[in-house]
Amino acid sequence: MRQRQPQQACADWFAIIAVAMAIAVSGCATSGRDRLPSLGVAELAEGEQVVRLKLESYFFEPNRLRVRVGVPVRMILENGTLFRGHDFSLFAPEAGLEINAFVPARQQITVQFVPQRVGEFTFYCNIGDHAERGMSGTLEVVSGR
Repeated sequence: MRQRQPQQACADWFAIIAVAMAIAVSGCATSGRDRLPSLGVAELAEGEQVVRLKLESYFFEPNRLRVRVGVPVRMILENGTLFRGHDFSLFAPEAGLEINAFVPARQQITVQFVPQRVGEFTFYCNIGDHAERGMSGTLEVVSGR
């Protein structure tokens, strides 16, 4: 039986690693347009609403958030990607919403705002073609207690 040369064994391992990395990275390149809708509802805590939003490769999780009008919101933005920064952009000045927050890879930040008007407002990642690839969502501002 013929044994492999050390160079061939090393090349085989590099090929295996390259294939594994390609499979892992391909999961990062999926489109957010193919994802099912998901809803996040803010929790009340000490006079403010707290909501978490994960920024992933071309999608937000959840991609729909529900908050109450007139109550301060503390939104925790967590970037779950390994190498790429994302941002959270939401521009609806008539509703008191003017947010553009960059979140580096594997980090989280907090933004605060007070929604001033009931309605639905689109948020998105303003980097490159991320929004076109499905990295967008809806902030639903509702009345009531």
